[in-house]
Order: sequence, then C-alpha cells, then structure tokens
Amino acid sequence: MLQSYDEAESPVDSGWFFTRYFFPDAFDAGNRLEGFANDLFSLFLEIRQEFGIKGKIELPMEFIVFTIENALKIFGANGQMREWLSMDQWKEAIKRSGYIDSEIFMAIAKRKGT
Repeated sequence: MLQSYDEAESPVDSGWFFTRYFFPDAFDAGNRLEGFANDLFSLFLEIRQEFGIKGKIELPMEFIVFTIENALKIFGANGQMREWLSMDQWKEAIKRSGYIDSEIFMAIAKRKGT
C-alpha cells in the first residue's frame, strides 16, 4: 500500500510521486514510505492498547488511507514542512484519522447490542 505513494506518478510520466511531492529532499535522499509498513501496523496495535481497545483487530482501508493522507498533508511540504516522518508523527496521523473514535464507538455499540 505505502509503496504506491512512492511509485505512482502524478501526473503520469511527470517524474513526480506523492512521496516526492510532499517530502522532496527525503525522497531524493532515498527515503520511501514503504519502509514504514511494519512500523505503521505496530503503531495501530500500540494505539489500540493505549486506548484499551481489545479484540480482533479490524483495520478498514479508509483509516489507513486517512492516516497516510494526514501524514503527508500535515507534516509534508504543504504543512509543517518536516524533512521526513517520525514515528510520533505517524502516531498523530493515526489518531487524527478517526480510527480510534470508530473503534470505541463500535465497542460501545457491541456492548449495547448484547
């Protein structure tokens, strides 16, 4: 999934990739979002524990995409202009994605349904 942001040109045949657009110096230095794949999943698990969310993890694609968009837009060239992403920034992007609110709401709904 993250690899797509590193390799999908926009516009086509322009030489510009999403990662390069938002983090041009880091991209030129060889940094790629793909390198965060395992750590990002681990952060979702960590945040679930932090908020006391138990049970089987279900990670809808919309929250992954929202997380990536948050990271790019908030911390990239059009936002805070960070050189590259840190784990704390990814964690903030997850929290802003709405994932935690959704999981808490679903847990409450399941309890009321029993």
